[in-house]
Amino acid sequence: MQHNSFTQKAICVLLVWAIFITGCAGSAPNPVDRYMPGDEKKSCRALFAEIKDLDNNIAVKNNKIKERDTWNVVFFITGFLVIVPWFLIDCKNSYKPFHNLKSYLF
Repeated sequence: MQHNSFTQKAICVLLVWAIFITGCAGSAPNPVDRYMPGDEKKSCRALFAEIKDLDNNIAVKNNKIKERDTWNVVFFITGFLVIVPWFLIDCKNSYKPFHNLKSYLF
């Protein structure tokens, strides 16, 4: 089955579009209002404790993200070092003629 040029271009454009859309996908931001209902009833200590708790939660989430990124890098490098050499393996012994040439020259 032969594909015409238009079909090939359309498939290429669709693939690029799909990759672009996937790369731009993510969760929608969920901003927190400056003023929350009930803040006026809380004491300053309670508000500062809530802010400190939120800061701690942010720090924990940032540490999880850093740990996840570290593992992603480790897995990438490990996969690169394991999979890429398989493409360089010569399974057909095509290097043997060069050994004969080497023994002939030296």
